[in-house]
Formats: sequence, structure tokens, C-alpha cells
Amino acid sequence: MRLLTLAATCAALVGPTANAEAQTDRDAVLRVVVDLFTAMHEGDTTLLRSVFAPTATLVTTDTRDGVPVIVPGSIEGFIGAVGRPREQSWEERIYAPEVQISDGLASIWTWYTFHLGDRLSHCGIDAFQLARGPDGWKIIALADTRRRDGCDEVAARQPFN
Repeated sequence: MRLLTLAATCAALVGPTANAEAQTDRDAVLRVVVDLFTAMHEGDTTLLRSVFAPTATLVTTDTRDGVPVIVPGSIEGFIGAVGRPREQSWEERIYAPEVQISDGLASIWTWYTFHLGDRLSHCGIDAFQLARGPDGWKIIALADTRRRDGCDEVAARQPFN
């Protein structure tokens, strides 16, 4: 009986702490993604660079002439594009992000819509991989899909950010 009481007491003490830590990690991981989109919207290359690990990779999947293609990108190219002056703002919105975290690895899978100014440009899935290092969570890989059909359906949802 004493062993059961001790076990229940330990579970009660550890449970809330573990849940609080998990929520803190979830919030921190999502903050990195929100910072990425803020940087894109504001053209802030300093903030943008801060969310990526130096060795991060970018990949887009698409279909061209009915054939699936994988299009690699570079972080420096992306940062350069974000930093160029433009007439229309970039706004990316995410919807119902699914977050998985284990130790120093996190994954986010989420629908997104991308807007040029007031116009919905395209939508798809963003798949983020993040790792926790001495400077906190950083994006180590970002893959996305891009499509133009069905985007109004995605945009009708409640955005996360």
C-alpha cells in the first residue's frame, strides 16, 4: 500500500512538470516558425537568419507537366529573396500545426497559405524539422508542397498565426 501511495504521489508531482515542459517546448518550437513568417513579412533578414541552423536544407515538391519534381533551395538564396525590396508583402499563414517533440528533435506538419499582398498565391503543406542546440530551437530542414487548387478551402480555416 505504501508503495502505491508513493507511486501516486510521484506521478502527481512529475506529471504537471512534464506537461509544463512539453508545453514550453511546443511554444518555443512554434515561436521559431512564427518568427520565420514574421521575418518574411517584414523582409527582416537578420531575424530570418536567426531561425535557421547554418546547415539547414530547403526543398519544395511540385508537379511540372504532370511529373513530380523535387526542387532544392538554399538558405542564402531564400534570405536574399526575403531581403529584396518588393511592392507586395509576403504573408504565410499556417493552420492546425501538428507538433511532435522528443528530446532535442521537433517536427511540425501544417497546412499553409501564401499571400502576395491581399492576393492568395498558393497553398500546401510545410514540414519543418527543428533541433535544439545551445542557442535554442533552430530549423534544420524545411520542405513544402505548392499548389494553386483547393487553396480557398484551406484559407477558410482559422489560421494559427
